[in-house]
Amino acid sequence: MSEQSVETTQPPTRPPTPAAAAWAGGCGRTASAFALWVLRRQLRAVRSWVRRVGGDHAPEVEAVHQLRVATRRARAALQLFGSWLPARHGRWLERRLKDLRRAAGKIRDLDVLGQRLAVARQDEDDRRSARGWTALERLLAARRRRAARPLRRAGARWARREDRRRFRALLTGVRWRGSGPEPTVAQAARAALASRVDKLRAAARRLREIDDLHRLRIRAKQLRYTLELLAPVLDEAVVAQRAFAAMQRDLGAVHDHAVALETFTRWRRKPKFAAARRVLEARIAAERGRLDAATERFRRRWKGAKRRALAESLAGLAGGSEVRGPTDSGVPGAQDRDTAE
Repeated sequence: MSEQSVETTQPPTRPPTPAAAAWAGGCGRTASAFALWVLRRQLRAVRSWVRRVGGDHAPEVEAVHQLRVATRRARAALQLFGSWLPARHGRWLERRLKDLRRAAGKIRDLDVLGQRLAVARQDEDDRRSARGWTALERLLAARRRRAARPLRRAGARWARREDRRRFRALLTGVRWRGSGPEPTVAQAARAALASRVDKLRAAARRLREIDDLHRLRIRAKQLRYTLELLAPVLDEAVVAQRAFAAMQRDLGAVHDHAVALETFTRWRRKPKFAAARRVLEARIAAERGRLDAATERFRRRWKGAKRRALAESLAGLAGGSEVRGPTDSGVPGAQDRDTAE
């Protein structure tokens, strides 16, 4: 075969994600520009969902869920870009996000419990429990109405003139504030991922108790948010997010059963839930069995070849990820003070 007849085949190029396309078409290429773009993107999402849950009407279930997710992503951006932010405004924004996240979290937990109870009632054939179910649903609705008040107060702060001024001050003040030269995208993205990966590995060493699985779930979620934020410049981010999806689903099932069991047990002791005690006792027994089954399922699935594959994926994230972008611009390393959701 002659040299002229030999064709060189290039590997197919993966199309950019929507976030990567938006970044490539709408922003500059410096590290500060990327930090500003991500922060503005996340804060706009929070403010959009804040408007959806505001007003005198009961906040929609999906809007509350999306608001809590948006506050978590915005907090992850603050942790990633801490070295780029005015410290005083950064601390202020973290407090604002914390207030929103906690208020939305209380409603979201009630919504998840309500959904579980609705499914359980459909499967319940005992008519003697009808009165208990009705009492429980009324109590749950009353708790949700009370939980909506702090969420409306926290959301209203985002529309105040003083808060809008501080948002502008934070965004206009985004610039590199660390010691030494500004890091490149490759340096800072890998440093951020290495930090998250190390914390996930540490959490995975001990998985004996429910609290250990909860800690692992939080670390996996923090890594996922980091990957989402870095997706416009990190080539392996999308693939890595898919690799964590199954593990997070299994850990999420364990967490949901644990929260339901703890909540129903606490409610059973309260006098105001006396009419629903029979229903609660049945739900406690059911959730205890499902928690044990979900825990065993997670431990059975995530061992052997599946666990080794995940370990290899983590090793690749920490050390060998390819970073896109002609100027190799930078984002800061991650900061992490706790495992709060």
